[in-house]
Amino acid sequence: MTKFKLIFGSIIVLLILVLGMVAVLFSIPFWMLFRSFNAALVIDKLDNLVFFGGQTGETVSSHTGRWYVSGRTDIPWKFQFVHKLCDWTQPGHCETHIEPQFKDAPL
Repeated sequence: MTKFKLIFGSIIVLLILVLGMVAVLFSIPFWMLFRSFNAALVIDKLDNLVFFGGQTGETVSSHTGRWYVSGRTDIPWKFQFVHKLCDWTQPGHCETHIEPQFKDAPL
């Protein structure tokens, strides 16, 4: 059931990103693009809260970065997956995008 939730959440995020790219290709007005970005950010924060057990309002990459900065060795597989994916696209993304208000929050 947990893997299903992770896959479903990832599919939703990818769908939002694809819709954003389609909007760019067809020159949809900027305000609509801004709304699609906000929707993707909300889904990211909701995924973190529901599927990753994070804090309210924190992104998945921020939560993942906190796991890696903590120095713990028992990092769950879903955080390892997000970390590898983010490092593949932008090296050091998770560690540099830890949100300041969650720096001392429990993992």
